[in-house]
Amino acid sequence: MKKLWLAMSLGLAAAQCGGVARTNVGDLCLPGDRTECDCATRTKGVRICTAAGVGYGPCLCGGATGDGGITDDDGGGPPVESCTSKSAWTGGLSGSPDMTPGRPCIQCHTMAPRSPQYTVAGTIYPGRRDADDCNGIDGLGVAVAFLRDDGSEIRSRVQVNGVGNFFLTAPMPAQYRVKVLAQGKESIMLTPVTNGDCNLCHSAAGALGASGRLMKP
Repeated sequence: MKKLWLAMSLGLAAAQCGGVARTNVGDLCLPGDRTECDCATRTKGVRICTAAGVGYGPCLCGGATGDGGITDDDGGGPPVESCTSKSAWTGGLSGSPDMTPGRPCIQCHTMAPRSPQYTVAGTIYPGRRDADDCNGIDGLGVAVAFLRDDGSEIRSRVQVNGVGNFFLTAPMPAQYRVKVLAQGKESIMLTPVTNGDCNLCHSAAGALGASGRLMKP
């Protein structure tokens, strides 16, 4: 029973990070999740997690489709037509500042001790309901500031990158507020933040009072 519980925990945690853990009870995943696979033509295909969440289906290659018209050139991200930005991350868990926009960065990086350990991380989107791995905004001219109770800024502002991701490794106080600035406009989070893993709450569905994705003002 203990081994089964551990295997399920590892599988569910890895699925949240855009991957899947291999355990002694098989591949566990979240229904509908996708993973990259190799095709005979040396191109990449896509395997889709079964409805039962106990493994991935066959590799879809060479124009084969399934579950929403996914083809071998999908690369493992969401269909770009469903993303407001019309682009998506397809690099799986390859290390990059652009990786897995929309997913809870700190939660995932905590499980990979050799990866950067962030104190604040998130993604700013053009659409409030964009799916995980959809690229966010082009962050040129967009920054994130962190505020004390009196409204003063705690440290230097953080630049948002080309897919909407932002991250910080510097120590942060127990609570603070967040402000997003772009082209002379700003939006301020009124509720103090106590967890810097922004995408945990600012998911596509929204959680713990968040209405959805973090948005450009």
